[in-house]
Amino acid sequence: MKRPHLLNFFLSLIIIAFLQNCSEDKTISNVIPEGNRQIESFSFESFSPAREGIIKNDSSLIRLTVPIGADVTALVPSITFSAGATISPNNGVAQDFSQFVVYTVTDIEGAKKLYTVVVQDEAPPLSNIAKITGISFPKLFRKGLINETTKEILLEVGFGTDLSEVIFNVELSDEDSTISPQSISTLDLTSDQLLTVTAPDGTTTATYTIKTTVLPQETGVRGVWLTNVDSNVLNSTAGIQEAVAICDELNINTIFVVTYNKAATTYPSQVMENLTGTRIATQYNGRDPLREIIDAAHARNIKVFAWFEYGFAAFNGSPGPILT
Repeated sequence: MKRPHLLNFFLSLIIIAFLQNCSEDKTISNVIPEGNRQIESFSFESFSPAREGIIKNDSSLIRLTVPIGADVTALVPSITFSAGATISPNNGVAQDFSQFVVYTVTDIEGAKKLYTVVVQDEAPPLSNIAKITGISFPKLFRKGLINETTKEILLEVGFGTDLSEVIFNVELSDEDSTISPQSISTLDLTSDQLLTVTAPDGTTTATYTIKTTVLPQETGVRGVWLTNVDSNVLNSTAGIQEAVAICDELNINTIFVVTYNKAATTYPSQVMENLTGTRIATQYNGRDPLREIIDAAHARNIKVFAWFEYGFAAFNGSPGPILT
């Protein structure tokens, strides 16, 4: 009948012993404040300037950076820590920091706190080169000539070129460089314009001046031949307008347009109708491509020459209506 009492007695002894052990174990953080076992500073004084560690007490992590390529196999740390505490490995003793090193701080009560020290190479210095290596003006179909000595960008354009809103695109020596104004924006090149490049280091800059020269008006012919063979330009009014606009951008001042091909004309011809019964090539019925291209070109001060390609040639094995 006494066994239940004995069991309760032994259980009580076990609980008391457990509580006593807990009070004697100083590693339990809620018994001894961690402020008594902390690393307060960690540095390598052998470098100039000294390298100070970044200490994170919440994660018990210390990070330091050293010059790229520095020998970290025998670095001597300078450490300060809580008064009355001890540290292992000892302060001022060389350690191999090519791998992380664990330091243990023990307070006067015997409670411990472990710190992991990680040493890394510092980031390489950012480039201080601010340089434009190439510049183009897509809408003008031109590239600028860069004089790196004078920091000038020389651009030549044809007479009559609209320079009020010119898109430019630059290539920089370093992709982390920046430029102002930004590439792909527009510039008014009717006067000199400045482009400022800032190197990746954020402080080094270089300023370039765009100098635009408008070539004098010429009497020379800058011509292009527009045909209806392997080309769909004449097949629509929109195609003609687009082709003339491109000629204008390219500073073309003369267009030679095909007016006769395969025994048919690209304009309504009473002569051909009387001769062959075909007033205009069938794909142009209801239109006058020659008139359309003359009107579109003259609106841009471009001359048009009616081009007679060939006459008495047979095609596709047939002699054609003229030879017949």
